[in-house]
Amino acid sequence: MRTENVADIKKCLHLNYVLSEEHAYTPINKDIRIALFLHIYSMDLVDYCLDYAKSMPENSDVYITTDTEEKIEIIQDCFSKLKCKRLKVILVENRGRDVSALLIGCKPYVNQYDYICFAHDKKTIQIEPYSIGKSFSYKCFENILASPQYVNNIVNKFENEPRLGLLTPPPPNHSTFASIFGLEWGSNYENTYKLANRLNLKVDISKFKEPISPLGTMFWFRPEALTPLFDIDWKYEDFPEEPNANDGTILHAIERLYGFVTQSKGFYPAWVMSDKFARIEITNLHFMLREYSVAVYNTTGQHQSNYYIANNNLMDGLSFKKMFKYKVKQHIPKPLWKLLRNIYRFFHKERK
Repeated sequence: MRTENVADIKKCLHLNYVLSEEHAYTPINKDIRIALFLHIYSMDLVDYCLDYAKSMPENSDVYITTDTEEKIEIIQDCFSKLKCKRLKVILVENRGRDVSALLIGCKPYVNQYDYICFAHDKKTIQIEPYSIGKSFSYKCFENILASPQYVNNIVNKFENEPRLGLLTPPPPNHSTFASIFGLEWGSNYENTYKLANRLNLKVDISKFKEPISPLGTMFWFRPEALTPLFDIDWKYEDFPEEPNANDGTILHAIERLYGFVTQSKGFYPAWVMSDKFARIEITNLHFMLREYSVAVYNTTGQHQSNYYIANNNLMDGLSFKKMFKYKVKQHIPKPLWKLLRNIYRFFHKERK
């Protein structure tokens, strides 16, 4: 578990779970201790977050972090409608966003539970139109808190697989986010690697293999699996002040480290989707593959060598040669092509 790269482990074991959001096949054991940690910054999303929080079992505890006393009053009033065992709203500093809210604000309560869901009022405002970022939030919420039945199935998945440590939605793949595939590290490999050394993680971290972590920072976890992160005495000063950068900060390093921390403790991370969202995912993946294939065809022509070219890097000599050959052949008359081919063969033979 600790010696292989976590991306390879996930691929070989097909760690992708599709769970029903309509049917809970086995009731949750009432003795299981479950909590929702929820960070809310934007007050226009309080009701939105409440709708998803209603998917938690009524015997679970709910902790909400926010950054002002005024917001606490609004949240308490709104969430008074929520049926839960315990509701606690915690004041945190507006520094470190949802990551510091989890690692500092919620830290005192982590070890009280068997399984925890972490979510936040995600806004991706740097991408236009706004609907693209909102769809990212929808993907995160739908795949961790789709319905009470779905949450029931997630908890039972943890119960039935004792080495499962982290369940995350797949990374976004719609619209602008399609470029994430192959670029999951962004500009965060070095800072993630340094943080892994600080935590003394003894796992394989490669810049050539993707991190299996929640790109969106919403997930379910077994507290034992993330112990190294909670063992650090984090301070708000460890995190950047607002306005925060869109990439390259310690927040983005931690976001990519969750799966490696899980692996270091002898557990594995996995992707989870509701059956409803799995249908959307198949559509997205088909669309992505088709669009990329069309782009390759328009560049190199439609022939069976496209996979070979893509798989061996366009800058590889043989691959580039084939691509160039097919491209030229498409745009010159056939007699001229034959003449050039014969000339090439003649001089190539002479050199030998």
